[in-house]
This record gives sequence, C-alpha cells and structure tokens, in this order.
Amino acid sequence: MLSACAPTHSPPTRATAPAAAWWVDLKIEPTGSEVLGIDVRRIDKHWRQASVLDGEWLRRVTSVAQYRQFADSGLSLSLQTDLDADGTPEHIVVGVYRTDLGETGRFLAVFVDGRIQAHFSERGAAGFSALIKEDRAVRWYKCVACGAFDSLRVIGKSLIIE
Repeated sequence: MLSACAPTHSPPTRATAPAAAWWVDLKIEPTGSEVLGIDVRRIDKHWRQASVLDGEWLRRVTSVAQYRQFADSGLSLSLQTDLDADGTPEHIVVGVYRTDLGETGRFLAVFVDGRIQAHFSERGAAGFSALIKEDRAVRWYKCVACGAFDSLRVIGKSLIIE
C-alpha cells in the first residue's frame, strides 16, 4: 500500500532546499506609455502606464537558475500563433498596468498586423505572467510551476478568456 503514496518523480540528486517561487516575489513596475507602439489609453482608457514583459527584462530581474527554470518550463512572455486560422498570426504579449486611480494588474494583449485586437486584464498585483500554446488556444499562467491558468480561445469571431 505504501507504493500508492510514492512520488512519481525522481528526488533531487542532492539535499537542497526547495526552490522559492521567485515569480511571486517579482516587483514589476508599469512604466511605459505605449505597448508595442500603441498608446496605453487606446488599449484601455483607464490605463496610465503599462509595460510588456520580455526576455531581456526577465534576464535582468532573475538569477541564472531562475531564468533557466523559466526557459525549461516551455512558457513564453510573447508568442505568435494563428488562433482563428485566418492565415494571419496573432501576436500575444503579457504585461502589467497601472490605472489613473493607481490600481495595478496584469494583462494579456492580442495584436494583429500591429493593431490591438483584444486585451484581458486582471486587477491586483502587477505581477508575473506567461503564455504557452496548446492546440487551438493559448494558456495564460500567473506562475511558472502551477496548474492554474486561463485559456485564450476563439469562439466564432471573438477572442475570449475562459
């Protein structure tokens, strides 16, 4: 009966403390007035500042081991895919924002040919998030090593988060 409770993964080769969830502790400050060349107010009229998360930024704010963990995870800070199968890829990015009232949060934005198509936001901490492509959707994760995510999909002619 004990084998039913045994872990299904191999233990570390040496005794070490578990890795901290570094993505939870990242302090991300929205600083820009544009997202991919588009004024933040054209994306959301209440936004004052926003910043897109990218690989250069992640290399600066994480250790080599933390960056490697992210790189090995299969997650990405932006990606291109043709979710609606119309022959034109969507460019999807994640980032953080601050409103006129000082509220902060995370966002996912979808661009086609340099134009904003849709954005989705989550009020709260201006924290880490990342993407991974699945068959006909993109998963939006708020951490590196968890199972919780939202899915970006095309239903009819609309992009939705579920």
